[in-house]
Amino acid sequence: MNPKLNLKIFIFLMIFFHGIYILKQSYGIGFSVTPSLPYYAFLIDKKDLTFSKKDLIVFKYPGENVYNYKTDESFVKIVSCVPGEILKTKNYEYFCNDEYIGKALLKDGQGKSLNPFIFNGIIPKNNYFVTGTHQKSWDSKYWGFVSKDRIIATAKGLI
Repeated sequence: MNPKLNLKIFIFLMIFFHGIYILKQSYGIGFSVTPSLPYYAFLIDKKDLTFSKKDLIVFKYPGENVYNYKTDESFVKIVSCVPGEILKTKNYEYFCNDEYIGKALLKDGQGKSLNPFIFNGIIPKNNYFVTGTHQKSWDSKYWGFVSKDRIIATAKGLI
């Protein structure tokens, strides 16, 4: 075989696999196993941590080990209230700047009692209130804020 052709193939393969490695370090595909969001697949962007209210973020679960969710398990939720905004809870209903976010349940599907997170005031710096779109979404309504240091990526819904 031609040594120059072998070298070109080798260089091409090195560049190709290096590109795959770089993409894997920066991006990923995530899947949801619950109906808590309108998407089941997500493009995860690990490089860009800039986001706004109503964007999807990926973060390490900040709550206790409930429902087999472990601390540091990755979650995807919608940013529903950001630092400096006013979060109010009334009758287990949540409002950000008087805009309805959702309602917490007092019992889960098996009848187990739930302890919703109650907060009335200004969202503290570097903290976010995140929710899903499904009424049974396990989110900030139950475990509170997600701190900025737990956010690991942004996400875009695919399907």
